[in-house]
Amino acid sequence: MRGDECHIHDRWGMINISKCWDEIEREGGRPQITSINEGVKQNIASYDFDQSVVDTMSVTRRDEPVLFIVAGDGVHLIDGAHRLRRRIQDGLSDVRCYLMVPTVLWDARVIMVRQMPDGGWQQEVGMSEEDIDQEIRAAEDNRQSYVRPLR
Repeated sequence: MRGDECHIHDRWGMINISKCWDEIEREGGRPQITSINEGVKQNIASYDFDQSVVDTMSVTRRDEPVLFIVAGDGVHLIDGAHRLRRRIQDGLSDVRCYLMVPTVLWDARVIMVRQMPDGGWQQEVGMSEEDIDQEIRAAEDNRQSYVRPLR
């Protein structure tokens, strides 16, 4: 939708972050706490960010929850890169976050297609429906390994 914020993920393609936040609000989601482990640090290492935003960020903003999608291979940050970088820079070991199951990809993914010379359509980026189903199955057991109760 016009004005929605999106994130381009290497594997999943474009994700509508605004739809994810709407889902959290609609469901009355509560933030969890997860460790900033090596997997999380590795996930964020490839993100572009503006160091001046990180350096000038208030502690209040730094402590706002970030948004992850739990996948079969760990958690993937889709919103809050600057907040997470600030927490890492400040030497903090955990982060408040919303952990979404990958079923959200069915509603939040932005499918980009291109019309082919024969008049048919072809998906440009992102996962196929079969790949999303496989991601969902792989993530089912993984979610519990990242969640700790909010203090």
